[in-house]
Amino acid sequence: MLKVVGSVRNHFMKLILCLLVVWGGQVGFAQTFNGDAVGLSGGCVQVTPNATGQAGSVFYPDTLNLNHPFNFLMNFNFGFTNANGADGMVFILQNTGPTELGPDGGSLGWFGIPNSLGIEFDTYQNPVNDPVFDHISIFRDGTIDHNLPGHLAGPVPALIGNGNIEDGQDHVVQIMWDPILQELEVYFDCTQRLSLNINLVDSIFGGDSLVHWG
Repeated sequence: MLKVVGSVRNHFMKLILCLLVVWGGQVGFAQTFNGDAVGLSGGCVQVTPNATGQAGSVFYPDTLNLNHPFNFLMNFNFGFTNANGADGMVFILQNTGPTELGPDGGSLGWFGIPNSLGIEFDTYQNPVNDPVFDHISIFRDGTIDHNLPGHLAGPVPALIGNGNIEDGQDHVVQIMWDPILQELEVYFDCTQRLSLNINLVDSIFGGDSLVHWG
């Protein structure tokens, strides 16, 4: 399942996601909203409002078949509060169900979710071996610590040059999966930031190719 989640703890930041284009057999974006997430116009989702202690998730209720390729193109907006802003968002594939939502704060709304793969867009340095810069990492099974075995790739700066992504601007995120090459690619503002070769179906989902996404 692919899931986008976000969290705000004692900081303020509105997190916005807009789905632009989906290839690979899935079109449209009917949603299941959890926690503080709400739908906006134009295919956008407010994952968290500009308030403290918030956490939200949104899922597409139908499953995605990982035996087929996908190509997601989205706009992410991380708000405009840097030092005291929120923790970020995670794009997740998981096979538990469309109502999953982990804790807020540094848990990024996905800590502890089993049978999952998460691409983290982290905007706050927490004591889980986070780098100081806004970064992208890939984890499995709800892991958030970069030094634990569940950390699969990264962290790399979201922007080349370690720039701040809490700038109030929309940032284009593209996530692609090739089941033949078993390659997962992550682009941020049209620049490849991470690439991971992994047998998603067998190593993450125990042979189950149908996952939820959000």
